[in-house]
Amino acid sequence: MAEDSHLGLADGLWKRKPEAVAQVLEQMGQPLYDYLSLMLGDRDVATHALADTIIVAIGHVGSLSDPESLPAWLFALARREYQRRTRAATSRAMPDTLGTLKRLPSGNRAPDKTATSAELVYLALLQLDPLEREVFVLAEFRWLLGSHDIARILGMRRGDAVDIHRRALDRLHERIAASGIGDGVTPGELLGWVSRHLLGDVSRERVVYMCLASDLAERRRRVQEEAGPLGRDGFPLLPAPEDNGNLEAESRLGRMLRRLTFRSPTSGHS
Repeated sequence: MAEDSHLGLADGLWKRKPEAVAQVLEQMGQPLYDYLSLMLGDRDVATHALADTIIVAIGHVGSLSDPESLPAWLFALARREYQRRTRAATSRAMPDTLGTLKRLPSGNRAPDKTATSAELVYLALLQLDPLEREVFVLAEFRWLLGSHDIARILGMRRGDAVDIHRRALDRLHERIAASGIGDGVTPGELLGWVSRHLLGDVSRERVVYMCLASDLAERRRRVQEEAGPLGRDGFPLLPAPEDNGNLEAESRLGRMLRRLTFRSPTSGHS
């Protein structure tokens, strides 16, 4: 990626160029969609959250002090969308397009072993603490985000983010080791299985429509106005610590899947 690509991309968003939206989706759409899907537990809601993330970016990119931090900024905006939607889930049942996932019976093997493994990895991810899962997912987008970016997105010290990532890796490997799918498989490959077999490709045409269609102009104006406060650098101001507690615990997906026990498809033990 060219050194000035983020500067040019930020300028294109500021000028509301359709090709800039398409370029954001090409470069960062799938990682943002995967992150939102895995944190929200719903692919349709994640698609809307991704569109709103880009809509907010279009309306506020002029406040971004360092255009080269565009990827981290977009993930920070996406995180605010994730948190806002999770809060909204406390008052309604969120549509659950991933909630049909069932634990595989002991000894059962699906025809596509990689797809079966993706389900096991997904369940293991859901059993992580939400912040651990979030750091793990963000860390696997290392071509976009460094550890300092992740710390900035989460509003914590870099060393703390590194420690959480290490703990997430340890706990994830513990949960999948019994299934026999963890040996010799990198974390990136595990996340790739989930993305490919459970999440699927981001619907670029749908997102572009929500971001640019003339009949949705009024909705986009509201989304931009309700984006929330930004700091001097343009990054979202983080809520008070007490407002961050147990957000994921309120989602319908989390309530349902926490009752599942992660089991090996061969051992039958939890």
